Amino acid sequence: MLERYLAIERARFQDWLNVLVNADPETLDCHLPYLLLQPIVENAVRHGIARLDRPGAVEVRAVCVGSELSISILDDGPGISTESTSREGIGLANTRARLEKHYGAMQSLRYTNRNEGGLIVEIRLPLRVQVAGDENSDGSRLREMANVNR
Repeated sequence: MLERYLAIERARFQDWLNVLVNADPETLDCHLPYLLLQPIVENAVRHGIARLDRPGAVEVRAVCVGSELSISILDDGPGISTESTSREGIGLANTRARLEKHYGAMQSLRYTNRNEGGLIVEIRLPLRVQVAGDENSDGSRLREMANVNR
């Protein structure tokens, strides 16, 4: 779904949107709840890149850190104002609630302005990897997301 959303945004912004997915190979079979990243990336495009008077970039990074999966979504937009940090929009609030439902206290979602401009959203969750023949999974895999660059 993220790949489809980004295809629409690429058609809309054309050369004004550069998307990079930088996922370590060991993260590619990790499970994620469906549509977990789409609202975060949508926020990066809508509230970051769309507000620029120049081309902008969104990067999705994934790395294993011990027994956790760390995912970062970065943009080079204007960042977030101090007053905006006191209230979360629907996308972030729903994502936070979904993470809590799936992982309880074993997850985190943080966002901060980047020193070089823009915003970074960091998600940490327990590492859950695809097992061969696992038919009961309710999550997508990062491998599918990594195809965004192709």
